[in-house]
Amino acid sequence: LEYARLIDRSQDGSVSIDDGFIDRVDKHFGKIARQSPSIVRKLESQAFRAQVRALGETWLDRQLAGIETERLSEAGLGGEIRDAKALRLKTLFERGHIERPDSDRLIDEQLKSLQREGMAHVAKDIAQQTGLQYRALGPGENIEGTLTKTLKTPHAKYGVVEHAKEFTLVPWKNEMEHMRRRQLEITMSRRMDLSWQLGRSRGLGR
Repeated sequence: LEYARLIDRSQDGSVSIDDGFIDRVDKHFGKIARQSPSIVRKLESQAFRAQVRALGETWLDRQLAGIETERLSEAGLGGEIRDAKALRLKTLFERGHIERPDSDRLIDEQLKSLQREGMAHVAKDIAQQTGLQYRALGPGENIEGTLTKTLKTPHAKYGVVEHAKEFTLVPWKNEMEHMRRRQLEITMSRRMDLSWQLGRSRGLGR
């Protein structure tokens, strides 16, 4: 609300709200819903401004990579999203994910790097909770294990594949739904693309 200039914050941190506040808020979000209804639905469960400094792949990153494209208005929510994308690029440059400070988009390799960062961050929590050791796949490596469950974070969804005393995370795809509790063979190609199949038999790939 502060970002949309619907409230004013004084230097001491206090916020003043006048009698017309509720009407202005209703009008603001009604306008957003009419301009970009699909974006509003997608962002109901995640604040895009919080994604600016998030670890791992986010909706903003998929926008920057051209994977998810939405028609943005010039002002209102569209302007806020453009500002957030610019701040996200600055953050990614500071963290070494992109090489040029004037980059205006992400390439496939950079998006995959963010995916791996996100999985590593989530894996730390799983390792602490389960006592299992995380195994990240490197180029040309493969593992076989059981798809035990799914894990959803504010920005991504993963499949948890357990094997012996280790586990591996894979980006979730809807076609993996029928593979729950079944043996999977996961392979990381030299180009850092993940593929999977059921056990050692013919299955679905990415």
